[in-house]
Order: sequence, then C-alpha cells, then structure tokens
Amino acid sequence: MDIPDKVEELRELARKSLEYGDRRFDILALSISGAGIYICLESLKYSLDNKNIENICLLKTAILLFAIALLSNFFAQVVLKKSSLLAIGISKMYKKASKTFTSKEAAKKYEMRGLNTKINITKIYSICLMILNVLTILTIILGIVFLVVFMWKIDKGI
Repeated sequence: MDIPDKVEELRELARKSLEYGDRRFDILALSISGAGIYICLESLKYSLDNKNIENICLLKTAILLFAIALLSNFFAQVVLKKSSLLAIGISKMYKKASKTFTSKEAAKKYEMRGLNTKINITKIYSICLMILNVLTILTIILGIVFLVVFMWKIDKGI
C-alpha cells in the first residue's frame, strides 16, 4: 500500500469517526433535552399539587431551555442535510468537469458554473451548524443548571 492509499484510508476512517460522533451527539442532545422536559413537567406537577409555587419560574425557564435545545438540534439536522446535499452536488459537478478537461480548464469550468458561490454557501451552512450545535449544548447545560437550582431550593425549603 503506497502513501496516497494510506492517506485516503486515514481520511475515510476520520470521516467515519466524525459521522459516528455527530450521530451520537444528536442522540445525546435529544435524550437529555427530552428527559429534562419530562423531569421538569413532573416537578411542575408535583410543585403545583403541593402548592409550592415560589420557584416555579426556575422550572419554567428550564423547560424553555430544554425546548430550545430540541429545536436547535432539529434545525441543525436540517442545515446538515442541505449542506451535505449541496456538497455532494458540487463534488459530482467538479468530478465530471475534471474528467473532461485538464485541471486548469476544469477549474475555469468550475468557476463558470458558479460553484464558488455554492462552496461559499456550504461554508455558511457549516457556520450555522456550528452555531446551532453550540446553542444546543449551552441550552442543555443551562437547563440542567436551572433544574438543579430548583431541586436544591425545594430540598432546602427556600
């Protein structure tokens, strides 16, 4: 096996690892957010049944944060799909052009078809995806913090 084959094999392995990690992140985010909403709703029911409403705003905030995490994760999936489809289309167009022309001619044909614009759009999608993933993580963490503070206040009788 020569060096280019090893590099290609390494690239493919890295791609599969990233794909696996992304899937696991999405499952984890959905699970934690869903469980957080369930726990908050059950705690809200318990608090209302016992007329313990002093700290309800903490619970409502936690529910809102978990819901935002779910929605941002959903939108991240939509952005990822659009970005991936666009990248596949770009790859196919460039591959077809490079088979027909030399690399310099293919690059010119590549530019003529507006593929640079499409590449820039995929970069924007990547930035949006990163922002949505960070939003998901932050809202989950904040939701957990608000839920823990609520539980702590209930336990201490504050």
